[in-house]
Amino acid sequence: FNSNHYSVTQSGTGKEIYRCSVLSDPTVEDNWVKYNSSGNFSDETDTTVFGGLLLISSATDIFSTTGSSDTTNWWTGTVSGTTLTSSPHVLEVLRSGQETLFVTDGNLVRYYNSTAGHSRVTLQAGLVANTMHKGNQSMWVGTQTETNENALVYEIYVGEIACDDSDPPVCVPIARNAFPVDGRAVLWLRVVDGIPYVLTDKGHIQRFNGVGFVTVPNASLPFAFTYESLDGVRAGN
Repeated sequence: FNSNHYSVTQSGTGKEIYRCSVLSDPTVEDNWVKYNSSGNFSDETDTTVFGGLLLISSATDIFSTTGSSDTTNWWTGTVSGTTLTSSPHVLEVLRSGQETLFVTDGNLVRYYNSTAGHSRVTLQAGLVANTMHKGNQSMWVGTQTETNENALVYEIYVGEIACDDSDPPVCVPIARNAFPVDGRAVLWLRVVDGIPYVLTDKGHIQRFNGVGFVTVPNASLPFAFTYESLDGVRAGN
């Protein structure tokens, strides 16, 4: 990014950002220098590149850097977004159509682009959005739940809304689809060749078949066939 390599590493006080010049060998440890202006971030910090900036989420905001100039409150200051409250704050960019930044915030999925401004999709109560990956035209969002219900995977299209029957009608951004998975947490989500795949806390890799998520044959972790489960595991942590 902008003539530098960046790496997010775990430390005793959270996550730290290190930088290596693109002209230096990134396999040499001494070429990586702590990016001191970034400070420490939480265990669930995420990074992405959007609008020519490297973005790094913190507990309540999103930090940005051009590689030479930093803004600690890019989200709430530069683009006037609402303060983030509930970790993890996963970042992902949908580049089909208008380049749009997505950020998770508890059971909210916020998204922003320079043309339409800010939008917010509210997911089912009791869910936490914890992982995302872009599809061809939509954003896929995985969740976790503390209840006995299955976690859901949502499909969100930028600008899609629903309106009530009031006069004038009240319209809010929505997720087009919600699909249950076999588990209470989606630990990993990727869209490969247009097809979403997830890894659940039960240890199963599941594939979207156009109707719902089904377990891929011979694609489960060993503990999936025992009485164990990954209780308490949070994606990103």
